[in-house]
Amino acid sequence: GRALPIALAHHIRPEATITTAARYRELFTPSRWADQPYVMVAIETVVADTEAEAARLARPTDVARSQQTSSALLPPEEATVHEIPEADRGYVAATGAEQARGTVETVRRRFAEIVERTGADELMLYASVYDADARIRCYELAAKAAE
Repeated sequence: GRALPIALAHHIRPEATITTAARYRELFTPSRWADQPYVMVAIETVVADTEAEAARLARPTDVARSQQTSSALLPPEEATVHEIPEADRGYVAATGAEQARGTVETVRRRFAEIVERTGADELMLYASVYDADARIRCYELAAKAAE
């Protein structure tokens, strides 16, 4: 078969990223669109000045994951008091732990880990942050983490 570059949704199914990237490389056949494998990994990225602030900003995404819905995010203040059902807590915690959340230094390490584990050629950052100003700040800090 012929092959194209691939984008993997680590922010949705992190448990599949490593094996999918490896299998893609194993089966890759050059084509007119790509002469070698090229992997882009989309990762949820929430960067803030403190770990606690990053966790607060990421909480609405955790609540949305627990509801398995793509509806609008709750404000962080509402998400903080929203109970995640016990049956969903393991999945939500495991998925969140695989993302890039925290301070610039923490996120810099997470980016390096993801690239090392997947062989990613490119990371696509997804800042699932409720407030537009906080989202912009998140991307500014993410740019520092990527330096």
